[in-house]
Amino acid sequence: MSIKKSIISMSLALSMVLLGISTSSESVIAASVKNIVKQGKNTSPKTMKTSKSKGEKKMPEKAVDGSIIIHTNNFAAAYGSNIYYTLSRVNLDDTKYNVIKRDMNTGKEVGIIENYATESMKVYGDYILCEETVGSAWLENTIYKIDKNMKRINLARGFSPVIVDNTIYYIAEKSNVDRGVKYLGLYKMNLNGNNKKLLKKGFYHDLGISGRNIYYYAKSAKTYNWFNLKTGKLEKNVVLSHLYDPISKTKVDYNVNNLKVAKYKNGKWSYKIIYKTKNTENGISKACVCGGKILLYVYNYLGKDKLFIMDINGKNIKLLHKGDAVG
Repeated sequence: MSIKKSIISMSLALSMVLLGISTSSESVIAASVKNIVKQGKNTSPKTMKTSKSKGEKKMPEKAVDGSIIIHTNNFAAAYGSNIYYTLSRVNLDDTKYNVIKRDMNTGKEVGIIENYATESMKVYGDYILCEETVGSAWLENTIYKIDKNMKRINLARGFSPVIVDNTIYYIAEKSNVDRGVKYLGLYKMNLNGNNKKLLKKGFYHDLGISGRNIYYYAKSAKTYNWFNLKTGKLEKNVVLSHLYDPISKTKVDYNVNNLKVAKYKNGKWSYKIIYKTKNTENGISKACVCGGKILLYVYNYLGKDKLFIMDINGKNIKLLHKGDAVG
């Protein structure tokens, strides 16, 4: 296994330890943040523009089966006729860029950021909100945005940013000489990274949104679930935005060996496998639905990672890039 895989495995293990809290803690957190988000009529940031073509016209709140769609940042995002994606911690063979914009109509690609550490992103109209992760012994996170002139602007140290009513909510952190990274809690700031304010000290859970509701991912009993930040309610019926296509109403799931899609019929999801790993491949590490396409990230024992793109039904699969994993 490559150095990259070991680092990611260790960071994930650390995250699971940090995220683990008891069910009683959830109610305490919920009571503390109950009034963070005021109710209103807007369902998305003012900067989110509608699109007549492929891409995200708005952030849908419910899937075809009635489950809540929770929107989180991921390694790919669609806006208008473009897909934006990042290959974190991979040196690509054919380009020096790791944040790339792809025209879905022509297939033309343009490099945006020369940075293999960008982990995730979300497109909001005329800017892209990104999260960068660097480090080996411990991982340090930075939230930044790419403006309409493709200029990078650092906003804060932290991770898991979400936007509601032109306000960025995120988990703040700072460097700690003795312990690596110290998580400061739930913060908010404006779109320019100013007016930072602490909302809940010691809070360090991944965030997501649906409409104007903020959700966080935490441990309940023996499993991890999504909770409503305001009410503390556990949401049992959810689907993540990067695994659901609202246009074709298709749900996506994957494990290390295969990728499958599902349609909802007669009250249940019916799955079929559309991609299986080959003998030379170690397995699937991540997948993301955007713009009516699926982007599939595959790694192998030799450290030669690959990114594929395919139609939502698994047809017209194409290798976009390959590269060497880096630590």
